[in-house]
Amino acid sequence: MSVFVRNFQQRVLFSEALLERDARVLVQLLKADRFDVSIVCAGGKRIKSLNLKYRRRNVQTDVLAFPYFENMKPGVLPNPKLQDDWNLGDVILGMPVIHQDCQEDNKSVQEYLPVLITHGLCHLLGYTHDTEQNLQQMHKKEKEVLSGFNQVTGYNTKPLLPAITPSDR
Repeated sequence: MSVFVRNFQQRVLFSEALLERDARVLVQLLKADRFDVSIVCAGGKRIKSLNLKYRRRNVQTDVLAFPYFENMKPGVLPNPKLQDDWNLGDVILGMPVIHQDCQEDNKSVQEYLPVLITHGLCHLLGYTHDTEQNLQQMHKKEKEVLSGFNQVTGYNTKPLLPAITPSDR
């Protein structure tokens, strides 16, 4: 398994080595460590362009995920026949939005990045939040993975997605 980290922006400072280490831990916790994954840190123009092209939303965003495999069932890993197909896909991080969110919530960019990577990796593994049931399933997976991540790293991260309670309906 390889985790490839590419930083195509320079405004938001963070440790790429620590980001790569954290991503490796998260991939292992998701039991997807046989696969390659790419983490790309993008600037504002790039993330906005990708969001417009693929989601038809003309705004910057915090995270986009581009799975290699289509129509995956959540949590069911593919079994590729070819060596070149052992790739989960790409997680693109919108660093300006992440930086702004961290400033508003008084949190560390470095410690928030694993939350967004977890969210993106879950999308690569077939999890979605398009329905209430899928949201609950994805929240549960994010919470499980981040709990393990916190034990390994000493961080105190929480899932990106909120759980839906009966009172929210």
